[in-house]
Amino acid sequence: MSSSTTATAFATASATATQDPLSQYFPGLVIDHSQDQLSYQASIIACSVVTWAVAAFFVAARFYTRRLLLHVWSWEDWVIVVSLVLSSMCSASIIIQAVLGLGTHIWTVPPQNAKPLAMAGWFDLLLYFMSLWATKISILMLYRRILTYPWIKLSTTILLTVIVIFGVWTLASVLTACVPLAAFWDSSIQGVCHDYRWYASTSAMHISTDFLIYVLPMPAIRTLRLRFRLKTLLYSLFAFGFLLCVISILRMVNLIVYSNVVDVTWQWTTSAYWTTVEINFAIVCACVMTLKPLIVKFFPVLEAEERLSSSDRDHRSWELSADWHKPPTIGSRSTRTPQRTQDTLVEEEEGRETREL
Repeated sequence: MSSSTTATAFATASATATQDPLSQYFPGLVIDHSQDQLSYQASIIACSVVTWAVAAFFVAARFYTRRLLLHVWSWEDWVIVVSLVLSSMCSASIIIQAVLGLGTHIWTVPPQNAKPLAMAGWFDLLLYFMSLWATKISILMLYRRILTYPWIKLSTTILLTVIVIFGVWTLASVLTACVPLAAFWDSSIQGVCHDYRWYASTSAMHISTDFLIYVLPMPAIRTLRLRFRLKTLLYSLFAFGFLLCVISILRMVNLIVYSNVVDVTWQWTTSAYWTTVEINFAIVCACVMTLKPLIVKFFPVLEAEERLSSSDRDHRSWELSADWHKPPTIGSRSTRTPQRTQDTLVEEEEGRETREL
């Protein structure tokens, strides 16, 4: 299509929009009533339900692995359950928004739905940040307990402190998204609200901390004296979270691109998808790290690789002895009495070498 034809089509559409009585309520928006029946409401609801169900499945798998297989259940496990509850509330908020008109063109949304729609959007924002906050704390609590290198413990403590401080700041910012807060959902109230730059910067901070969280255990895994397949499994379990960073980036880009649109209920549909995917996938990442014994249960060849062989017994410091009948896990406790063997000294030396890097 030539530029003149495009200009003519746009001028015709604009003239049609000017004649439409609804145009006075949506300045700059071209209203096309042929799209009145288009709706993504069902897909938004389906995405919210399916992604949360997947997260709940992985939490259940984590419970089975840790509580029933290994007979351990720690604080980080309770925190991930809290995150799942917050995620369910966030998903429910997005479903409510879809019922009220999210996923349809704004001129088709009944005026009486505007206030509850915006109010549900604020709760969605609050629960989104709180769920991610709880998930990150759960992961770092797990790191503090299973990663024994002193430098990693120190790094985890520092990062955990940063996450807590950032979480408190984010919570305070969401609670003051508008001053007064009611101005967020009531257009009749005059107030000062955060613009898209605040949300973009907050998302960028989330992505940065996500990257640090998932890269932190990699040096420790590299120093472990494990066979190739088992070390690859560990890398895969911990590196799974880098996919979350990609999802977070996609959500942030979408937020920036559609920051100043008028047809918000239509254009923010993609943002609703990415929100539900991000918070629930974060829970999946936190749970996957603990599922090694469940994987070993279905793939016994990996369990065989964990056992010490007579040919490399003097050169392995991480696997359990051959009489151990339960598959170890990232996050499980050893029932053996600690002994300062040659293997232990090797591990301590490796820890010293790692701290000097």
